[in-house]
Amino acid sequence: AGDPPSALYILERGQMRLSDPSGAFGDISVGAGAVFGDMELLTGKAATRTAEAVTAATLWTLSAQAFADLTMQYPELRAALSQELRAPLSLEDQKVAIERLRQ
Repeated sequence: AGDPPSALYILERGQMRLSDPSGAFGDISVGAGAVFGDMELLTGKAATRTAEAVTAATLWTLSAQAFADLTMQYPELRAALSQELRAPLSLEDQKVAIERLRQ
């Protein structure tokens, strides 16, 4: 937690616990198919949670640069992410995320 955004993570198999060291948010357990780190990449904010494998897991990492390249190469992905991210983000974070996707 607190690290600058560097990657998007995709959990292929296993269980992970996403913890908030500050205690402001509860821990979250995630399983296969979970994606995390995307909000940090899109808003540029530092990570607020730490991730720990609870079981044997396979975790894929997509670097921030590869993520940016994909959203530039595939405008439909950029559009889908913009639409998907509107609900969980504050208005200010929405603006930042949309601007980052446009770059």
